[in-house]
Amino acid sequence: MTGAASERMTMTRHLLVVATRCGAVGQPDALERAASTLHAALTDPALKAMSGPPVVSFADPADARLRVMTAARTAGRAGATLVLAVLGAARGNHYVTADGAMVDLRQLLQDCAEIVPLTALLDLHGAAHPVTVDGGTVLTAATDDLRATFALSAVITAGDPAGDEHITLDPALAATIGATLTGDPVPLVPNRVWVPHLLGEVIGPLGRATVDRLLHAWGEFPVPPVWTRERFDELRAAVESAQDTLGTRRILHTHSALFYAVRAAECARELDLSTDAIRAAATAVGLTGDGSGSGLLVRVLEDAALNGSARGKPKAAVARLLVALAKAVGAGGEHPALRTWAADAHAEPELRDAASEVHVPLAGRKELRLVVSLAAEAPLWPDAVEAYLLRPGQSPTPQTVFESDRTQAGAEAAIGQALAWADGRLRPGERLRHLDLAAPAHLLATWYPERSRPGRFFLGARHQVLTQWTGWLDPTTYRADLHDNAHDVLHRVGATAGVPLDPLGADALGDLDVLDERLANSEFTGAIAIDHRPADLAAVLDLLLPYCPILLWPREEGEGWLTALYERWGSLPEGLASAYRDGSPLRCLRSVWHDEDWLVFGRRLARREMNPPTAS
Repeated sequence: MTGAASERMTMTRHLLVVATRCGAVGQPDALERAASTLHAALTDPALKAMSGPPVVSFADPADARLRVMTAARTAGRAGATLVLAVLGAARGNHYVTADGAMVDLRQLLQDCAEIVPLTALLDLHGAAHPVTVDGGTVLTAATDDLRATFALSAVITAGDPAGDEHITLDPALAATIGATLTGDPVPLVPNRVWVPHLLGEVIGPLGRATVDRLLHAWGEFPVPPVWTRERFDELRAAVESAQDTLGTRRILHTHSALFYAVRAAECARELDLSTDAIRAAATAVGLTGDGSGSGLLVRVLEDAALNGSARGKPKAAVARLLVALAKAVGAGGEHPALRTWAADAHAEPELRDAASEVHVPLAGRKELRLVVSLAAEAPLWPDAVEAYLLRPGQSPTPQTVFESDRTQAGAEAAIGQALAWADGRLRPGERLRHLDLAAPAHLLATWYPERSRPGRFFLGARHQVLTQWTGWLDPTTYRADLHDNAHDVLHRVGATAGVPLDPLGADALGDLDVLDERLANSEFTGAIAIDHRPADLAAVLDLLLPYCPILLWPREEGEGWLTALYERWGSLPEGLASAYRDGSPLRCLRSVWHDEDWLVFGRRLARREMNPPTAS
């Protein structure tokens, strides 16, 4: 891989897929299906490659320029590469918009490439010749049935067993799918079936440096420029047939230890690991390492194996790290991937020991917070509010109830009482900054709690206020399958590169029965942002909230908030609280943002694993 390609691979990616149908020109029947298939392949959460809005179309040339340049600016502000896929009809190098007008596609892409790194995927019925863009990489196909798009999607979805770490846009791939490449080759997405070779360029320096040093001292086996699996197997055969010396024994021990590490890396691919999970697991077993992703995984596995080998226990050391990796992502020590490794390494006892010994602290919110629940039937305010003081590590949870009078003023006064109650239970040096207010959909649609003023100050002035949904706390609305779905969504959001956001426009909300079917079919895999304020917002929230642990919408129509959301995603949800004070475009944004801690708390309360509070 070239230096430029490697550099681009470290960048985040923003995706825009365009598929425009014009009745005035002949187009493939499969246009929409090809676009959605490509979009799904590129944004597959398992690849963590890129994110972006759903497939769009160009109404006219002005709309085309607006959409593409907006995407380019969004990617540029995030320091990302723009991946732009354009499917449809062309005349020469001009793209046909829905109204039958023409867009100079090459010029549009060139303008885009002036402000952001650009990778373009074009499949254009009627295109005259490949599009070339200075400073950009363009894959051009001119098929009448979009077979190049389907072929590329298939390669991404299936992976390339003979390929490298990434599916790369290069002349070989272009020829395979029937397209032409202009510009430098660039990695597009991770190769889902790629497995690091035992010793090679993808391995960190530790394993190679150790083996090379031993071979230089032995002098009976040439050190190859690249350690392939074949050369590594040849090394073992050569050492086993050589005279038994202290040097050959050391090489065999090192070979065995690294075999355990590499087989573990292969099996660990089934755990859907993130860099944070790898670091948490390594810390739990006393290891550290530089880098990220697969490079970090190989580094810490080699470290575990070689240090374990020095103590005569490489299997046990690798088993402990594997168990920690599984537990860091919520799996157990009996995960099938771990059993596969243990069988291959003949390490079943070591795995059982590790499963009982290794503990990985679960990630979560570590701060003290007050949860206040305002459960009520629409359209009423509650006749009582429940308060819970959540302190990490404390059980049972301090809790109580305050009466209200079914009015907004009464509920806000009860929140003030709850804050006073919590303040009276603070330990020396503690300060209550975090306030989670759980409310039903009809209140979330109209109430702005950070502007509540139960005392001298607005709630949002002195507390970080986050709004949640009471449905997660209610035994009548709690369902295990909804809880599991929310957990899966949060895991994907945390593991996905870029902004894992599914915007919902007016078209998607036009028929709530259809939307309900889409939700039930798990078509939305990330956070959801309603890009406008629907007239029936309460009904929309009531439908979406059981399926969407992270849901955002504007409290009024405004400009710039969706762009700001993409730009500041990494600061959320805490950044929402500060936005209400600092005047950013996000100040008009409403949200529910349930994290893993909230789901655990809600499950315990809904399943009556902890009793609801009674009046103090």
